[in-house]
Amino acid sequence: MRAAVMERVAYTEAGATLFQLLRQLELSISLLSQRPVSQGRMAVLRCLALHGPLNLSEIARLRGVSRQGVQRLAEALEKDGLVRASSPARPPRAKRLELSDAGGRAYREFAGQEARELNALAAGLSPAELRGATRVLRLLLDRQSA
Repeated sequence: MRAAVMERVAYTEAGATLFQLLRQLELSISLLSQRPVSQGRMAVLRCLALHGPLNLSEIARLRGVSRQGVQRLAEALEKDGLVRASSPARPPRAKRLELSDAGGRAYREFAGQEARELNALAAGLSPAELRGATRVLRLLLDRQSA
């Protein structure tokens, strides 16, 4: 088999395996969570927990999704009391979101469950194996972003 074909096959197999793993993680983590909060909503909460107050466009850029999608998630989170919105003086439409106390608790609970699930999944792997897997995943992500 030619080298270029072998590279494409390896990349396709890695991508398919990664998607399968992500689906499995999403299912197992959502089953663990007692909160009726979707993965999309948790991703917005994660952005706010890690980066502090952000406007909708900033969240969309960080997540690689549309601003409109973030706006729908933000409205639902605000309605549920998990985020607070404020409008800075300029520009007036640039609503900024921040975690509410309830949103911070929800995120910490979810992050703890997620960490337990990921640690269980990684049981038996050496730190070197995990670093190698992380390096490969980052390389794939960087290629996708380029």
